[in-house]
Order: sequence, then structure tokens, then C-alpha cells
Amino acid sequence: MQGWFVLAISAAYVTALFLIAWWGDRRSAHGPLVPANSWAAAVSYCLTLAVYNTSWSFYGSVGRAATSGLDFITIYLGPTLVLLLAKPLLVKVIAIAKAQNVASISDFIAARYGKSQSLAALVTLASLLGVLPYIALQLKAVGKSFDYLILQPERASIAAMHVWQDSAFAVAASMALFAIVFGVRHVHASEHHRGLMLAIAFESVVKLIAFLIVALFV
Repeated sequence: MQGWFVLAISAAYVTALFLIAWWGDRRSAHGPLVPANSWAAAVSYCLTLAVYNTSWSFYGSVGRAATSGLDFITIYLGPTLVLLLAKPLLVKVIAIAKAQNVASISDFIAARYGKSQSLAALVTLASLLGVLPYIALQLKAVGKSFDYLILQPERASIAAMHVWQDSAFAVAASMALFAIVFGVRHVHASEHHRGLMLAIAFESVVKLIAFLIVALFV
């Protein structure tokens, strides 16, 4: 597949996400996009939970399912059981987060110990070290997907590649820009990023369609 064609499709998709998020922010300025107690709100919320399924899920889950059967399902079963059976715990966590204006896991743990700044810094550092390899895995999955689509899998093994030639770097840059524009303009426990959530819901629909196409092909 031609590189320019893949780049054009990727740019169009990212642009669509930006436009959806922008429209959602503009529309929500006049009130919620859908009534809070409606089926549309429930479906939208369920779709946003699919952000849990990252690019690596497409490779990891499918690969594990192919090699070890239902062994892959445990990583999805745990969060699903928490959402279904641990409502009292989730309600308590949300109540504490709103009362303490908690916007991160470090704030949440530090609030339990007198809002200790040193503890918050320690938790932040531990979270950063813990999540970096996982983020790198996601970027590697997206970058390799691009390389294989343009029939250049050898690009992934070139150590001397320039930064501007690295597809994973381009993905990371676009994700960072998206998060800055639509995600972290204001950090407050009561703030709603409805445009961002709408874009995630749309992305989840794309993921579901992709998984169904792969399933039908298999």
C-alpha cells in the first residue's frame, strides 16, 4: 500500500476526531449533549469505556486468543466485574474525589494522608514509571501497523532512523496535541470533557467495526 495513501487516511481520521471533539465542546457549552438518564447517554458511556482497549489489544488479545484460547479474557473480566458488582466502592471513590477535588491517583492517595505533597510526588513518579512501558507498547503497535501497511516492516528495526521518519513519534505527537487541546486545559474534579468523550465513543465504534471485520475474516 502506498505510504501517501495510508498517511492521507490517518490524517483524515485524526482530523475527524478533532472535529468531533471540537463540535462536542461547542455543543455541550449550551448543556449536555444527550439527557443524562437516556439510553443514548448509557450507550455513549459504555462506548467511552472501550478506551481500555488500546492498539495493543488488537494484537495482544487476538494473539493470545489464537494461542491460548479464553486465557485472554481475564484482563477484561476483572474491570467488567468491578463495574457490575462494586458500585458501592465506585460511588465512595467518586464522592471522595469530588469532596477533595481529586483529579489524579496521586491526589487521591495523598488526600488519605493529610494531602502530603511528598507522598503525591512519590505516587506520581511510581505511576509514571509503571505506565511508560505500556504507553511505549501502544506506540510501537501503532507504528508497526503503519510500517506493515506501507510494506516496510524493516523500518521498525532501523536503529539510526531519524526522528521525523519514526511513525511512532508522529503518533505520540498527534496524541499529545489532542490531549492538550481537548483534555488538560483545566484540571478539576467536576469538569466534564464532553467533546473528548464523544471522540472516544466514536473511536470505540471504529474499534468494534474493526474487530468484527477481523472476526468475520477469521
